[in-house]
Amino acid sequence: TMTTISSILILPSMLFVLLAAAPADWLVTTSGDRIETRGPWRIEGGRVVFELPNRSLSSIRTSELDLEASRLATESAKRPIAQTATTPATPAIGTEEPKAALVLTSDNIAAAPAPATATSADRPDEPTPRTLRVAEWQEDTRPGDDGLRFRGRIVNDAETFAATLGLEVTLIDRAGRVLAVGSAVLGAPSLPIGESCPFEVAFPGQFAYDRVDFELAARPLLERAPGRDEVPATAPVEPPPSSDPEPIGAGQ
Repeated sequence: TMTTISSILILPSMLFVLLAAAPADWLVTTSGDRIETRGPWRIEGGRVVFELPNRSLSSIRTSELDLEASRLATESAKRPIAQTATTPATPAIGTEEPKAALVLTSDNIAAAPAPATATSADRPDEPTPRTLRVAEWQEDTRPGDDGLRFRGRIVNDAETFAATLGLEVTLIDRAGRVLAVGSAVLGAPSLPIGESCPFEVAFPGQFAYDRVDFELAARPLLERAPGRDEVPATAPVEPPPSSDPEPIGAGQ
């Protein structure tokens, strides 16, 4: 029948494909040359008989071949096919798990830059506060003095008149303990705006210190004239009632 004829024609074709896909064997000569054989080779007497890829029969003396190297070369040529046979089947389309195209970790993500903070260089210069201050001072040592003596100058940089002026000076040691406290003698009892005066203070029996603290005291007085906005508002003055007699007949 037609089916039998088709089977007969297909079987030789499949056999040809299998034979073409069969792995080749190899012979390795003692000089390192490789000879490809069609199918396995065999030893007959002192010669190795084999078939060349063009199906012609050939042979070579065993003394010219390295049989162990030939065996390893043949096994190496067959190994990829064996590995292919054990490779798991490819999963059907749509069943494999999706793979991430890009994986980001903390190692390849740059840290966000810290927000810029304003520094003293970025800010405009702030005006120095105007106040009553000790502008300068120094230790005054004289021969025969029985202790420490300090001289200096006070300046009124404030915007008010400094009345009832006073200055207290404190000597402190390295540990922060108070050694002595003295009231300075001032060159003036008060200071107008922008003026200065000298001061002097003595510490009898005291010869050592680590730092000096100054504490100024004064009663500020307003020295400038009040501005227009500072004048208190006054209620409008109403005119006094008229004392003239009412004309006769004005009310009729």
